[in-house]
Amino acid sequence: MGGCIDNYSHFFIGMGRTARIFGRIINACDWWDFFGDAINNWNTPHSAGFPRLLDYALGVQPFQSSAAQLAVQVSVVTNTLVVQFPCWAPGTSELTYQLQSSPDLVNWSPWNCTALPPQPSIETGMEEALYQALISTNSSTYIRLSVSLH
Repeated sequence: MGGCIDNYSHFFIGMGRTARIFGRIINACDWWDFFGDAINNWNTPHSAGFPRLLDYALGVQPFQSSAAQLAVQVSVVTNTLVVQFPCWAPGTSELTYQLQSSPDLVNWSPWNCTALPPQPSIETGMEEALYQALISTNSSTYIRLSVSLH
């Protein structure tokens, strides 16, 4: 998207995931302004079936995102479940990220996990969030990522 001018004569430098307006990282309003009315409802699903807010939260372009780009990575190391996902670095967005767990996919609560130091991202203003928790062998636990916009 480098070198594009939007409807408000803002000059964008870089790719959609790293677009900057006047030397700052884009926020939700900038993102909305640039991509226009096609994303005027954050809950509207895009072509892969996920809400458009997830595109913004995980830093992908709304018209080019795929299920693979929006996937939360999960791995098991010894008896520990590790969850990783891209997110905006603190102070760069109006988003709140929360991992939640459920024993039955009906009742959800914050996941009892430990936040690890975030890993750097090649994308400006973003980082890779890492969380871990011991695996329970007594019962099933479902994990989901909840994202809210302030």
